[in-house]
Amino acid sequence: MRFEFTEDQIVWRDEIRDFLRQNITPELQEEKRNSDPISNGPLAKAFLKKVEEKGWIGIGWPKEYGGMGETMIKQFIFMEEFRSAKAPTIGMTLTSLAPTIMRVGSEKMKKEWIPKIVSGEIDLALGYSEPEAGSDLANLKTEAVIDGDEFVINGQKTWNSEGHIATHEFLACRTDPDVAKHKGISIILVPINHPGVKVLPIHTWGDLRTNEVFFDNVRVPCDNLVGNLNEGWKYAMMALNLERFDIGSIADVRSLLTETIDFLKETTIDGKILSKNIMVRQRVAELYAELELCKWLCYAAASMIDENKFPIKEMLMGKIMGSELKAKVGDIGTQVMDLYGQLRQHSKWVPLNGDLERLYRMAPFYRFGGGTNEILRDIVAQKGLKLPRSGVR
Repeated sequence: MRFEFTEDQIVWRDEIRDFLRQNITPELQEEKRNSDPISNGPLAKAFLKKVEEKGWIGIGWPKEYGGMGETMIKQFIFMEEFRSAKAPTIGMTLTSLAPTIMRVGSEKMKKEWIPKIVSGEIDLALGYSEPEAGSDLANLKTEAVIDGDEFVINGQKTWNSEGHIATHEFLACRTDPDVAKHKGISIILVPINHPGVKVLPIHTWGDLRTNEVFFDNVRVPCDNLVGNLNEGWKYAMMALNLERFDIGSIADVRSLLTETIDFLKETTIDGKILSKNIMVRQRVAELYAELELCKWLCYAAASMIDENKFPIKEMLMGKIMGSELKAKVGDIGTQVMDLYGQLRQHSKWVPLNGDLERLYRMAPFYRFGGGTNEILRDIVAQKGLKLPRSGVR
């Protein structure tokens, strides 16, 4: 892996930076700060329309499906620059779910669905977790039974974070109850506005709305099957690994730590500049080093993908490290900023617009989103390092 960008990559990065400088307004930043972390307001939607017009929606997608056919490194540069600028970002439909459809979907499905995803007509929610199937996803009970040329779907999903704004569910269902639980799962695209689909909100501590979604005799065409019947487990893992790679991108957190450093340099408590406190200096320096390490770990994974490798271990490590660093950076606000760090964004006394306090509350979502870090460490040990399962001698 290279530790410097090529000339072509630098030109690409600078083009993105120029676009962001021209199109990110104070009004857009204020709307983003005051909105649900997942939902987009009208200014954010208008901004993303400009991104679409630039042809940047599917940077790494094949050109025949509306993409640019570029490398994963260039896609990651795009993600990093957008997050560093705190711009509205492209959601998981485009970063993980649509790429999975392009890899495993039939030609008919790709020609029918991908253009509608690119245009924004279709937006997908990830329908995986259930009350009894979270970390053990293969334990899912939502069933899809074939009846003629349709699936009849019954069951329940939870922690369905985009169920209230998406048009369709990327739904994991049990289609064969008589085989090993990993082998009887299929992925089906289900319209959320279909009869029998009910979405109920779950509001979290981090200002994030997620949902429970119920399916009661929901009928969808068998053509909505992604890939092959009963092979959904590997498709679900493919999409999850791409999502985890996305979570590992933490340029927004690095940017926030830089703002925190500036705050520490100019803020006095008890007559002392905070940046001169040895404990504060050590904590911030350690965080900065870890953030840089996480960045290069993700770039290493992107580089491996460009070499036609699938770096599961590296992507999982990036997700674990990135999500836990979000918690650490958020935590610094309630530590070094004393009680001011606990103020919310609309207080006139709040430092850094309350971004650190909000990050602190949002951090748990990232630690279990895409799979809990405890389970992912087991996967790194078993699949990546070939260590035995715990308790096995």
